[in-house]
Amino acid sequence: MRARGPVPAGLLLTPADSPGLESRPSGNNPSCSWRSSKSYPKRAAIYARVSTGDQHLETQLLDLREMAKRRGYEIVHEYADIISGAKSKRPGLDQLLADARRHRFDIVLVAAFDRVARSVRHFLEVLDELSHLNIEFR
Repeated sequence: MRARGPVPAGLLLTPADSPGLESRPSGNNPSCSWRSSKSYPKRAAIYARVSTGDQHLETQLLDLREMAKRRGYEIVHEYADIISGAKSKRPGLDQLLADARRHRFDIVLVAAFDRVARSVRHFLEVLDELSHLNIEFR
């Protein structure tokens, strides 16, 4: 049996050392943040894109905000693009992926798959990158 007491400085804890806690990346240092799985909601990023004048960003955003609220997610950032799906440069999506690499959120919410990528190949590349970063996609 292990002795319980203060943790010496510099000792790295694992989830097995502290039941009820899980490692969660955050901010600039993804390897040293601990959060109680029961106390903190998942950090969510929202992505919306419209490509025509008859589409409205706010429609997608309202639905996604409601989804996050119902599921208990904390929205940490909303990303949006007003651009044709065929365009390869998407500032909002590019920033979302950059922030994903910095572990600034745990889950990405989108209104529809076709809002994310310009092709099936591009969509699979985005999903693969998010998966490797342990970020959920909904």
